[in-house]
Amino acid sequence: MTQYIKKRILFVDDEPNFLDGLRRLMRSQREIWDMYFVSNSYEAFDQICKTGVDAVISDIMMPCMDGFELLVKIRSTEWTKDIPVLILTGSSENHLKQRALDMGATDLLNKPVNREDVIARINSMLRLKAYQDEIVAQNALLEQGLRNGRRSWKNHVWISSGVLAKQPSIGTMKLEIIL
Repeated sequence: MTQYIKKRILFVDDEPNFLDGLRRLMRSQREIWDMYFVSNSYEAFDQICKTGVDAVISDIMMPCMDGFELLVKIRSTEWTKDIPVLILTGSSENHLKQRALDMGATDLLNKPVNREDVIARINSMLRLKAYQDEIVAQNALLEQGLRNGRRSWKNHVWISSGVLAKQPSIGTMKLEIIL
């Protein structure tokens, strides 16, 4: 039997009523997501550190550390920098939206939110993150293969920073692999 690992989704908003509304809206996702709801960015980053969440959905305007600061903290920490972040905003100011996207937000939605839109955006972020993780894993395998291959090929092919060229002294070909 295949075991399914639930994705961990973190919701951050300083408005208790909005957070409760999100909790009710997302109730249908409880079977596939573990969801955490916190009321400020400090709690959010603590939760990220404790559980290693798969996605963050955050408000922008919050007291103390706002959503922008949380986004910067996520993006500047090596092991959290690739977590997808969906920004929710009640502001109609385009410069705030542009700023969030320029700072590395994965996506943005205006409040009030629609359940289907939030679920679709989260699923899209999770899918993109899975593709990104697969590319990273494949690159690691390729690099390992090249490192191992260099040792086994060293008597047959020279790998260096040159171009494909015939080596006049021994009559072999030089192959360039650029990493």
